[in-house]
Amino acid sequence: MEDLRSEIRAAFEREQMQHPPVANLRYAVARSVAARPRPQLNLQWLAVAAAVVIGTMVVVGLISSRHAIEPPPVPSHKQFDPNKDYGPPPAGVKLIYIAVPGHDGWFDGFDWSGEPRGTVKMSPPPTGVLMAPDGQSFAFGVNAKGGSWQFLDGEGQPTGAASLPGAYSPVWADDNRHVCSMTFDASSLVYTLWTTLPGESPKHVVDVAHDTSVGQTTISLAACSFRNDRAIAVRTSVAWPSELWVIRLSDGQILAHHTYGPSEISSVVASSDAKYVAESSWYANGVVPASGARTAPPGTQTWIRRVDDWVVLAHMDPSYAVVTFSGDGTRVLVRTQLTPEGTASRLAVLKWSEDGNLTVIWTYEGKEQLLAVAAEAGGDGLAIGFVDPADTTTQWCAPGAPACEHLQTIVIVRGDGPAVQLPGRYNPTW
Repeated sequence: MEDLRSEIRAAFEREQMQHPPVANLRYAVARSVAARPRPQLNLQWLAVAAAVVIGTMVVVGLISSRHAIEPPPVPSHKQFDPNKDYGPPPAGVKLIYIAVPGHDGWFDGFDWSGEPRGTVKMSPPPTGVLMAPDGQSFAFGVNAKGGSWQFLDGEGQPTGAASLPGAYSPVWADDNRHVCSMTFDASSLVYTLWTTLPGESPKHVVDVAHDTSVGQTTISLAACSFRNDRAIAVRTSVAWPSELWVIRLSDGQILAHHTYGPSEISSVVASSDAKYVAESSWYANGVVPASGARTAPPGTQTWIRRVDDWVVLAHMDPSYAVVTFSGDGTRVLVRTQLTPEGTASRLAVLKWSEDGNLTVIWTYEGKEQLLAVAAEAGGDGLAIGFVDPADTTTQWCAPGAPACEHLQTIVIVRGDGPAVQLPGRYNPTW
């Protein structure tokens, strides 16, 4: 027993030298033990119990002292080397890609735990590379004007091209193969939904709407799901959503059409499988509710609906604006506070369920602004890109690009809450 106490004491002294504990820890421990009642117990059992108590409180004290010195940062994988070629990416592993500064045409892929898993080299270096949600293929030119697109496989080899003049609002479908998009004919005032596969001609799905006049309105895609055979399109009038269509992809049939009144909601986002939509309250755009109002106006709360029957499943604070769903639809990234452009964002990731339960699994109270977000294909992870608008020293100028872009801090939030930050700043491909 004397040996056990000696070992504990020696371990305590070693740790104390490296991590000084909070003041009076040893006194507090002794006082706590001394204050305990002293029943008549076997002395050997008492010694064991005291050793356990002392050991536990020492560990707690050491942990507390370390946290008091410096809060633990978001972990990052320090072994990542931007100058290293990580080789061909592993087949079938979901990856997220960043452009490697200083190596034009190099793109490093990370798995959803933040580990570097492969390097794709594209020559000549393309601009505007957009990865598929699962990271198994790429497209470039999709976000540019003109509708001329090139597709590449997971190793950066060409797989085909497509052309859709006037295409806008491109969305990768949830099969990670098709790209869905809209066009607008200025002469007929018709909005049309199209789907495209690499190397094939675009497929006309349906003319979504025929307008009678040109106004401050547009129709964009919120989701395109080949797994569930439907897409969701939303009209924005001036600055708020005014209409929503649910469309069957296989035959173009309009399955549902919903309308919103002026100033009813501030935004609509959909899950990638087109099963749910999140309607953000009008108050999420900074409007202050009138004091003393006897009844709540439409859009007082931010909520999530099921598309099939249009039933509201979950409610949240009206100041929250839903930014996006996770790939499996079980999490949402929300902006918890409206902040001015160029200032730090306030964010949270919520786990939700159809019975209305909401659980906060991650929050952001940092110094940077949200710029981009990607959802893990079919999974619960989210990759979030942040920029410091005041920082002009960390910019990336792609060859042939019209302007330089802020490099981003990349944080990967797993569905169970842990987050990992990639070391350095990068230009993501999403």
